[in-house]
Amino acid sequence: MTLVTTTAAGSILSGNNPLSSMHEFFSGLPFSLTLMGILTLHEIGHLLAARWHGLPFSPPYFIPAPTLIGTFGAIIRMPPVSHTRKSLFDIGISGPLAGFFPSLIALAWGLHLSRPDVQPGSSGIGLGESILFHYISTFLGPSFGSHQSLVLSPIGFAGWTGLFVTALNLIPVGQLDGSHFLFVFWKQRIHRLIWIVILGVLAWMGFFYWEGWWIWLFFALLMGPKHFPVSDPDEPLGKPRVFLAICMIFLEILIFVPSPFTNH
Repeated sequence: MTLVTTTAAGSILSGNNPLSSMHEFFSGLPFSLTLMGILTLHEIGHLLAARWHGLPFSPPYFIPAPTLIGTFGAIIRMPPVSHTRKSLFDIGISGPLAGFFPSLIALAWGLHLSRPDVQPGSSGIGLGESILFHYISTFLGPSFGSHQSLVLSPIGFAGWTGLFVTALNLIPVGQLDGSHFLFVFWKQRIHRLIWIVILGVLAWMGFFYWEGWWIWLFFALLMGPKHFPVSDPDEPLGKPRVFLAICMIFLEILIFVPSPFTNH
């Protein structure tokens, strides 16, 4: 079902009507298959980390939705088990890592297929730029005039979406991936402090950048700062994991988009 909704979304994003003909419906496959591949690899990252630590996980369940991209993403179910610091860290960080690289490849290839706007000043949904997107599009995207804008190809938009989803997952609130691995990285007391800081940042971005951050603020308040404990809170993570956590914090800075959607 999610393949159907994402294909329909891809068809609409390509300027077609998915209900008019099978040809126009299947025009959404480049977007759909790319996005589903990115989301699948993200979840496979979690599954492989769970298997490495001998923990049970369900297969990923994709959630269809009548949204811009046709899905709310995917979830995996895990029975309540006791986590070690290392297992929770590895499971939390593996998904964003596994989803980042295919998103980056899709974005790079999609930029190669993109083109400038042939009708400067036309209305539509504008996509925000992260620091990483800005530099990649500058080097790999087509050149265009000062009054033109870049029209991302379906594959490029799937790559942009994959990076945006990765950035959202790295926000350290609730049961998001960023909360899992950063909880064990900076211990519980600092985790509560960071949660308060995140609330302030979400409110600030809701005022000045994108109203959608108010929804994220609501869910952050709803979920609270609590996190399920680990069985060995004093176990050292080791230098490789600490280095990886620091790299992921810098990655979040590079791929985060304060104002992801604009009207122009």
